[in-house]
Amino acid sequence: MSAPDAEAERRGHRYAGAIYGTILAMSVVAAGANGKGPNPWLAVAVVATSIVFWLAHVYSEALGRQIAQNRPYRLADRWEIAREEWPMAQASLPFAVCLLLGVFGVFPGDNSEMVAMVVGIIALGVWGFAAARAERAGGLRQVITVATTASFGVVLLVLKLVVQH
Repeated sequence: MSAPDAEAERRGHRYAGAIYGTILAMSVVAAGANGKGPNPWLAVAVVATSIVFWLAHVYSEALGRQIAQNRPYRLADRWEIAREEWPMAQASLPFAVCLLLGVFGVFPGDNSEMVAMVVGIIALGVWGFAAARAERAGGLRQVITVATTASFGVVLLVLKLVVQH
């Protein structure tokens, strides 16, 4: 694989991690939402869950590479994987910020959970738009790609509303 191809693959992997991390964080918000007002522990749960999944991805990727390459994996290799996977954990930060803003009264009631969910849907839509632009998709194809990507967040929002009520 050429150097530009390898770099493009690494960037793609980081983008995928950020998208997955967004969906993961939204899932935690949806599952933890109780409709009883701001909850600082939900923000902690979002970040902690993302970090656990990040660590699990780092560990499993290192083991997978070790098995595939039939060699011991060095600490430097694991740090490289940790950096590659970091966007998965990073994606939780906007959600934690939204939830904490609710704790500090910026959003009244349990609106911080809804704001976090909307932020996630918008983020997923932006990722869909970036993908459509990368493939130089035309109008309808672009709309379909954005809607498909954002639909993961919409489904989670609907699940949140169903669980909450």
